[in-house]
Amino acid sequence: FHKAALLLLRAYATDDQASEPAVMVLLNGPKIGYAQNSSDSFNVYFGGPDGFSSNSGVFEMKGPTPYRFQGMVYAPPGVLEELLHMKALEVATDMDLDKVLAVPVESRWEVAGGRLETLEEASIARLGDLQRRKWYKRFLDVDLSGGA
Repeated sequence: FHKAALLLLRAYATDDQASEPAVMVLLNGPKIGYAQNSSDSFNVYFGGPDGFSSNSGVFEMKGPTPYRFQGMVYAPPGVLEELLHMKALEVATDMDLDKVLAVPVESRWEVAGGRLETLEEASIARLGDLQRRKWYKRFLDVDLSGGA
């Protein structure tokens, strides 16, 4: 079962003056294509719906396992805290980003510390998988019926 593995790229200030969104990238989005530079070609993954379009640039997180993606997830001021408060999102502690990026996309949530601890969570995750597959097929024309 899959749940989103998000990496917080930019938080926002917690005062009333905060006007910029928190910015996250989906670490376990599907492969949406290929790109190349002068020395090699590489996979590009879906990083989120915000700022995503066919002509948007490819972002790269450098490291032992570079991660290239298009799109991000924006959370307006206050929304990230509310999602954490509602337990819709959880903060992963003691996580090694290089280890998360080194495994296949479908294993990243678990390597980041994700666990399904009850039958209810497993049931909800299964429904989420179905919705996820439908969303990617409808909006990105990516077929995930074979797994990931």
